[in-house]
Amino acid sequence: MKSFLLVAVFAASIPAHGALITYTGSVDPAARGTWQLTTLQGSFEEYSSQLTRQIWFGNGALARQFAELLGDELGFPNQDGAGPIFAWEYDLLTVSPINARAVFSHDPAVAVGIGTGNTDVLTWAVATPVPEPSALSLIGLGIVGLIITRRRTMATVSS
Repeated sequence: MKSFLLVAVFAASIPAHGALITYTGSVDPAARGTWQLTTLQGSFEEYSSQLTRQIWFGNGALARQFAELLGDELGFPNQDGAGPIFAWEYDLLTVSPINARAVFSHDPAVAVGIGTGNTDVLTWAVATPVPEPSALSLIGLGIVGLIITRRRTMATVSS
């Protein structure tokens, strides 16, 4: 029963809608691993703090690789049948309304300018790292160790 509860809690922490991708590329070795990609809907200004913390932010080549890996798995939620947007650059000093650069998952070869001075509602890609199975195994072993230690302590106290 306890192990079922642990699995249920872990499963509940993963977003219901999303796509899992595994990045093995060489553009940024720190990005290697499995990622849960989901979307946010709103303006860049509204989500700028979250969008600028994405693993690909500041690296257009990495944004393109993530977009290619995603493909059409999250559909085409933006206008004109465009997939989620991978924002990778933002320039606060630019006077023009186009001061964010991004790629769409349906066509990652084309970088586009996104006007952030408006309230256009767009769908943005966001990523969360998925723990490696070995890390989950270590966590599981730690929990088992705590349970065994607790049982031994309880047995010692009751004797």
